[in-house]
Amino acid sequence: MDAIFIVIFLAIIGVCFYFGIKGLIKARQPVIERKQQAENLSSLYHGTIKHYSGLPFASSVMIDVFYGKDEVLFKKDSQEVALKREKIVSMDIISGSDIKKQTASGAVAGAIILGGVAGAAIGALIASGAYLVITYKKDTENQTILLDTDGASLPAIKVVKDFKGSNNRETERIEL
Repeated sequence: MDAIFIVIFLAIIGVCFYFGIKGLIKARQPVIERKQQAENLSSLYHGTIKHYSGLPFASSVMIDVFYGKDEVLFKKDSQEVALKREKIVSMDIISGSDIKKQTASGAVAGAIILGGVAGAAIGALIASGAYLVITYKKDTENQTILLDTDGASLPAIKVVKDFKGSNNRETERIEL
């Protein structure tokens, strides 16, 4: 009788071990796929980050970002958006609390920094945290991509440092 319980116990342990290993492999699959894609794209840095605005993705969704020497690739499911590095004017990390201290409210900050009603709506959301702000030229106008760095696996500070260290754009003069 004791032998049956031992066999059943070992069978249960074996099944739990099998499903545990299978679950770990399945959970690692997206990470492995991102690493393979990063190698294929020759990206310097890659990871996930929360999209706020500026890209054709829903707000507050996690997206994959591949930062390379020639372009930055933003990916969500089967949709990819490529931004050539030569079009990028600036990359900065802005603290939501710093913005709030400098202005009367987050909405005012958003309207000032990002422009218009959309900027005010986004500004109202950025009361705290840190945000990666990418400004790029589209035709003759500057456009902005806003990404929330909280909980991101993308090393945003390293991305900004690399961009600033390798940015060869000439200073653009604006007459007011």
